[in-house]
Amino acid sequence: MTMSVMSAGVACVAAGLAGGAGYNAFRWIEQMRQRARHRDTVRAADGNGAQARAVNGPGDARIIDMLVRQSIVAQRMDAPVSEALMRSPWFQRNARYAGLDGTVSEEGFCLTRVKLAAMGLGVGAIFGALFSVPLAAVLGLVGLYFGAAAPKRAIKHRIDWRTQQMERHLPEMLDVVAIGMRSGLSFDRSLQIYASRF
Repeated sequence: MTMSVMSAGVACVAAGLAGGAGYNAFRWIEQMRQRARHRDTVRAADGNGAQARAVNGPGDARIIDMLVRQSIVAQRMDAPVSEALMRSPWFQRNARYAGLDGTVSEEGFCLTRVKLAAMGLGVGAIFGALFSVPLAAVLGLVGLYFGAAAPKRAIKHRIDWRTQQMERHLPEMLDVVAIGMRSGLSFDRSLQIYASRF
């Protein structure tokens, strides 16, 4: 009788310890997930390129990276390319708004459009050729259009993201500038302090 009571007590204690260990493991996993979510939120709230990747998606991030790489390639090109082919008034107007005016050149933008258009044409034509020749022609043209439009679309998404970030940080910026001006600084100096600190 005492043996069965003792074994029942040991079993209860073991079950309690196992349940407690399981509960602690569950809590630890939830804390890790919560920390990961918080880390992702902080990264998404950061003003660097990682946030642009998080917001715009991996496709736009790859296109922006390709724009940067092709700008470097365009600077190293020895063969002269027609000036008319390497000019884009749309890119000249919008590069600054996207924050790419120092990293992406007009030539890199045009080279990227040409390469993505050729890739889109090839992929569409190959996929369409599996079914019929007319479908290959149609899908090739569709791929050509979407490939050529992809860099513009990625830059527009980045401009939209930057606009949202500016609107989100505007109240904070106004507070900092107002405090700086109340303390005797000029507007330019207060704005410079905000830009350097935040």
